[in-house]
Amino acid sequence: MARIVIVSFRLGGTDGVAIESAKWTGALATLGHSVRTVAGEGIADVQIPGLAINATTSTSIQALETALADADLVIVENLASLPLNLDARDVLYHVLEGRARSFITTTCRGNVRTSPTWKVRERAGTGTTSRSTNCLD
Repeated sequence: MARIVIVSFRLGGTDGVAIESAKWTGALATLGHSVRTVAGEGIADVQIPGLAINATTSTSIQALETALADADLVIVENLASLPLNLDARDVLYHVLEGRARSFITTTCRGNVRTSPTWKVRERAGTGTTSRSTNCLD
């Protein structure tokens, strides 16, 4: 099955994103996928402090590349849809840009939208489809 990584500012709490991420994790694991979580703070399999909302250090490109290296699918929860840590967002975009695999960016409400507000890019010959949305769309 697929190796899936869920990445966010913070996971493992009682906020909406943490709850939705836990639902994603449970559902995907039930379907037989391997799921790993990556966050700046909270409870996650991999913690990268620079991803936190109030990070005092820059996000490590190398740490994020390592955390996402073997993922077949990356699910980004809020990190790209809310302007709370622009450094983390930019590093995430940089790391995902060259990927030959897919990623999904969810909205600030934790749901994946299929409305026209999606921005879809397909890179010719790479097999990569990236989808992102913004809470402010």
